[in-house]
Amino acid sequence: MPPEFLARLLKGEHIGMPERFELGLWPHPPISLEFVTQSLTRLLQECRWFPREPAPANGVVGEGATIEHLPTGKFIYRSARSDPADLTLIVNSMERPFATAREAAEFYLRWELGLPGDLDGWKVTR
Repeated sequence: MPPEFLARLLKGEHIGMPERFELGLWPHPPISLEFVTQSLTRLLQECRWFPREPAPANGVVGEGATIEHLPTGKFIYRSARSDPADLTLIVNSMERPFATAREAAEFYLRWELGLPGDLDGWKVTR
């Protein structure tokens, strides 16, 4: 699988069947969790924010998780969830530091994407 394609999946994009056929990515065999972890580790080392920089607050809680690559070389995972009845209220937030990109990648893959498991139709296996 091309690295840029896997990066799109890891950022939460859905890749439709026409594009999969165009790229020769159908049918697709399972992907190893180790391959996915190595790929995400490289992405985290190369960029400041993953999967994207948090949007400025506009009164509504920006749900989801981000990983920031700090100038010190460390990484911080941050997540927030809003109250379904009031999207301006944070009901759950978390901030967790990591010493390495690999540690941050492993945490994100397990707790944000639920891997090993399904990644937009691809089976990610141990």
